[in-house]
Amino acid sequence: MFDGVSASEAERRAVRAGDAIVAPADIVMDRAFTVDGTPEEVWPWLLQLGKRRAGWYLPRNIERLLPRSRRASRSVDPRWLGLRVGDVIPDYGGRHETFEVAEIAPPTSLVYRSRRNRTDVTWSITLQAADADAGADADADADAGAGADADADADAGADADADADVGADADVGAGASRRTRVHLRLRMAPVRRKRLARTAGELLDLLTVAGMAAGLRERLAEGDS
Repeated sequence: MFDGVSASEAERRAVRAGDAIVAPADIVMDRAFTVDGTPEEVWPWLLQLGKRRAGWYLPRNIERLLPRSRRASRSVDPRWLGLRVGDVIPDYGGRHETFEVAEIAPPTSLVYRSRRNRTDVTWSITLQAADADAGADADADADAGAGADADADADAGADADADADVGADADVGAGASRRTRVHLRLRMAPVRRKRLARTAGELLDLLTVAGMAAGLRERLAEGDS
């Protein structure tokens, strides 16, 4: 489950909406995962995310351990879809912690900003069609391997295999347009205890995002019920 939220090297290097708000950043945490559905279909689920809103998504096998009042919504609620720049919403981590909407560009990016004690924080959510995404390094390696195999087949004169590869590529391309790559980036500065942030902070971020990704996938599979 945790490998499923790892951002690729290309994704970590990419410039994202909101990066300039906290620059330079002492700590940057990147997570990414792929879900079924177009960005337009996934967008409202992420727009309503949050404390005293739709909640923080988790899979059923974890949520059943929580009181019903603490379980996240399993449907899209129109009440939470009207976010605008400047809106302030509650956040987890403290009774008075909040996030302010800094940037919003439906259905591709949402940026929150906050100040925690003396630390400035941004949290950006970026959505893009999976076929437009650079993808994970493993995907790139797989593509390279597939290309090498195709070249070898072509050298051997396997025309039938080449035709099959073309057909498979077409099928993959058609399927990819129905999937969305979700990228989450947390930026913080100044950070006094950087080592603690890079260990305990990274672990907490990994656990919460992995749980959310699993919960979101379940909800998208079930539909808006």
